[in-house]
Amino acid sequence: MNTKVITNRIEGLDLLRFGAAFSVLFYHYFFIGPLQGFWPINQFFSLFHFGDFGVDVFFIISGLVISISAEGRRVYQFAVARFIRIMPAFVACSIITAISSSLLPGVAASEIFIRWLASLTFYPQLFGLESISGVYWTLQIELKFYVIVALFLAFRVWSTYKFSVIIPVWLIISLINVFYLHNLFLKDFLITEYTGHFVAGMLLYQIRRGEQNSFTPLGFLLSGILIWNHCVGFESWIGGTFKYSFSDIGTFLIAPICIALVYYVSGIKTVPINSKLLALLGGMSYTLYLLHADFGFFIRAMTDRWLFAKFPGATSIINNQLVVLIAIFSSLILAAVVVIYIEPPLRRALKRVFTPKVPETTVDIR
Repeated sequence: MNTKVITNRIEGLDLLRFGAAFSVLFYHYFFIGPLQGFWPINQFFSLFHFGDFGVDVFFIISGLVISISAEGRRVYQFAVARFIRIMPAFVACSIITAISSSLLPGVAASEIFIRWLASLTFYPQLFGLESISGVYWTLQIELKFYVIVALFLAFRVWSTYKFSVIIPVWLIISLINVFYLHNLFLKDFLITEYTGHFVAGMLLYQIRRGEQNSFTPLGFLLSGILIWNHCVGFESWIGGTFKYSFSDIGTFLIAPICIALVYYVSGIKTVPINSKLLALLGGMSYTLYLLHADFGFFIRAMTDRWLFAKFPGATSIINNQLVVLIAIFSSLILAAVVVIYIEPPLRRALKRVFTPKVPETTVDIR
């Protein structure tokens, strides 16, 4: 069988990641935010309930690009590449979130500072603290996936057995645990709730390399079942908490639509967009995701608690629609500033530290 080597940047994924990040923003601003009271209830649009599934797209993409990133690398090289990729933006965005949160009326800056320090570990719960941002839970899932890949790389079985052994066994264990065992250790360590997402991405990588085998269709089916089960759990939470129900057919279609979308877009090597703008949008997908929810609420809270309290007449000029537009554009600008001005020097500094031990690679997975 001829193996195709993926060596070029997949430009279509840059646009898809940006679109996924924007869909999550719409979910927070126009669906769950109004339901939870962070945004006015008249800003609620049930359509944007589907925006949350941008996270599912992110996880599937991660399965694909991490498979690319791990190709031909040893565990140290993989770990350093991941660290350099995620930490600069994470630290910068968490600082912005901490500062904006501490400026809110009635909020103790000292408490925010302690939570921020704990959040830098990705697991503030270990210290009995909440994360500085509610969206950071996805980073914990991603980190666990990185650890799983790193362990297989450390034992030097990833390249040889990822398709023939690792994927089938991981799927089987996850299915048994999700539907029968409900073991918390397996759920946490093997991220069994999200196995379907990551494996679907890995199988897409297998197809793109031309290495699909007789198990590949079954692998997609089992992955889809796990993704469907996760979506059912999410819908149950929405229904139980907010008494809002959705179509069972729509929930069933989420997995195949997300997988098909990533498959189609991963085949788009080039897009007719300026390369610098495309790289900016791809980079902003991460920073926009990290910033939008908390900074948007900061804009809303400061408008209500400070601006309108100090200048009551402003209510006749500034309405909810204007506030949400300001929040969206402010989040976009901040995300771009981090990508353009803050990330590059931080990454260069980290690369100078680790470069002697990390050889260059032709794979660009940003």
